[in-house]
Amino acid sequence: MRRIRIATLTALVIVAAGAGVTAAQGIDTNKPDNPGKSDTSAEQREAAPRAAHTQHQGIAQNIPPGLEGFASVTCPQGTVVTGGGASTSGESTYVTSSTPSGASWFATAKNTTGSNQSVTAWVICTAA
Repeated sequence: MRRIRIATLTALVIVAAGAGVTAAQGIDTNKPDNPGKSDTSAEQREAAPRAAHTQHQGIAQNIPPGLEGFASVTCPQGTVVTGGGASTSGESTYVTSSTPSGASWFATAKNTTGSNQSVTAWVICTAA
């Protein structure tokens, strides 16, 4: 008999806890046309649209043999930096830094070849 009372009490606690969660989530289980659904309208449930991102390429900057070169690119007015990077023209030309600052992306690269190479900065921007 004691086991039945414990089992019944446990079941009541679980049901009460579930009702509390349902109420906290704003779900009206008494609505016959919308059982188990939130009162939130479809417009409110939709996620806000994501801001469009645009990618911009800077001008390739020449790096003489054995030296470092610098490149930058700036986001258009009304946008902010959300990412960026750099590329080089040769396999033995290495990006040594690539970082944002304000509305721009800056890159530095080292040319370890015996000929001219280039570095180009890239920036990804989104509406401010």
